[in-house]
Amino acid sequence: MHADFDAKELSDPSLKDLRERIKKAMIPLLIRVFELKLAANQAARPPSRLQKKSQQGPEEIRAVLKGLQEDLHHLSVWTVSAQKQIEKALNESEEKPLEEPKERVYSTTPTEEGKKIPSIARLKKWIRK
Repeated sequence: MHADFDAKELSDPSLKDLRERIKKAMIPLLIRVFELKLAANQAARPPSRLQKKSQQGPEEIRAVLKGLQEDLHHLSVWTVSAQKQIEKALNESEEKPLEEPKERVYSTTPTEEGKKIPSIARLKKWIRK
């Protein structure tokens, strides 16, 4: 996790609520993972009179951790998919600059200044191409 998670202002305000919800979910999850890690280490060692015995065995702890890992993977797919779509849109916009129309898209009716204005119907037709 990055130290500057809160430092950067998000360009899309609707994502601010999502970031707060992620923080509220992830901080307790990270604490839980740390506790499971400690419990797994403790369960793998011989019992000690100084430490209380773990309520879960090593295999149970591993199963919980694997379940959490799978859940987080499924959630990350959404982020990766959104990032790929943004990257694709950026690449397409760089690769395909606006083409000049092959035919005139101006109306035959001059404006007050004597300049011709684009015909809406012709512009729509040109955009659809």
